Amino acid sequence: MEIRCSHCQTTFADRKEQVSHYHLDWHRNNLRRSLAGKTPLTEDQFWDESSRLLSITKEFF
Repeated sequence: MEIRCSHCQTTFADRKEQVSHYHLDWHRNNLRRSLAGKTPLTEDQFWDESSRLLSITKEFF
């Protein structure tokens, strides 16, 4: 049986990996996106966007 996260469109080797995934900012972001009717971000897209936003924030502080 395949273990999946439907919000992030990803699969896991076991239940422990799945539970760990649920605590990631990437998963939480995709959950919020899903509730807003938006498409999920891939993990790479999420981290690229997070890095971009962090660099913008650092410019102001």
